[in-house]
Amino acid sequence: MGDFTRVDSDTLKINRIDNANMWQGFEFGRPGSFVYHFDDFFTFTGAEWVVTETGVNTQAISDGHAGRLLLTNAAADNDLTSIQMGNTGDATTGESLLPADGRTIYLECRMVKSDATQSDWLFGLVTTDTTPLSSTTGYFFQKDDGDTNVDVWTNGSTTLSVATDATSFHKYGIRINGTTDVEFWIDDVKESTVTFSGTATEVRPTFHIQNGEAVAKTMTIDYLAIGASNR
Repeated sequence: MGDFTRVDSDTLKINRIDNANMWQGFEFGRPGSFVYHFDDFFTFTGAEWVVTETGVNTQAISDGHAGRLLLTNAAADNDLTSIQMGNTGDATTGESLLPADGRTIYLECRMVKSDATQSDWLFGLVTTDTTPLSSTTGYFFQKDDGDTNVDVWTNGSTTLSVATDATSFHKYGIRINGTTDVEFWIDDVKESTVTFSGTATEVRPTFHIQNGEAVAKTMTIDYLAIGASNR
């Protein structure tokens, strides 16, 4: 199990892609070879995301250097907020990433949750789903209510406890190497490599935060970075 190393600077952003981390091999500025999207959350447009809520919740830009998106639940047990990037109006299309032989996909965020135990949360790539916590189609980090184990999932197959959850900012990264394996990174440390399982299906970046008790929980997202080889 990997232990978290506290991130000291709230202004930390994505490392240069030529550093020795999960972005190794990615070539920025080569649109014919790679695609790239970066959101620093200076603004947030809900219409660009599929938003699923239980309770009267909010998704809003919050105070903080270099932009932050704050997801805030209402205060009933199991109130939740789920956002999936790529809304097209009907919430049935817009899945923009597809694992394939010879294709590398990169996904990274920096975020913090308000409660390390009494909450469920998820970050990663999931098919269009209003209940991503129960999805069997995707590649993501997940933390269940009642424990502090950060688990990783690939198409319904789980590897438990790659880290212990914390209420401080950390980086979460996922690298899909073709249809061979999926790497899971925390704070630029590779915590697990999981053999690719299941069928390759189109997916979309997803964040989810759910109350594990009758207390409002929050998730604050500093940035989202997406990359993929364009082939």
